[in-house]
Amino acid sequence: KTEEATYKELSKEQWEVKLKVSAEKLRADSTGMETNIPINDWIDIGVYGKDDKGKDKLIYLKKHHITKKDNEFAILVKEKPRKAGIDPLHKLIDRHSSDNTKGLVQK
Repeated sequence: KTEEATYKELSKEQWEVKLKVSAEKLRADSTGMETNIPINDWIDIGVYGKDDKGKDKLIYLKKHHITKKDNEFAILVKEKPRKAGIDPLHKLIDRHSSDNTKGLVQK
């Protein structure tokens, strides 16, 4: 889940995106009972800008090693960002995938 997403313009060709995300890993038993298990996974972090038609396009996508629930990232991009988050392409099983990305707020 993306908790907070902000950006700051550093120059005309560089922006800094700051993200606060939370990640949990659950295991279900044969009866459907879920329990938290330690997370130690490489998960995509992505930043979207916009293309010539105004539609979302990925301007940053990289796997980051996630080993705890709460994580913070500072990412530099060369285009103005619009939204960002964790697992933006929804590769992982997630009951609430709509909260993976968030529109960016300028700081």
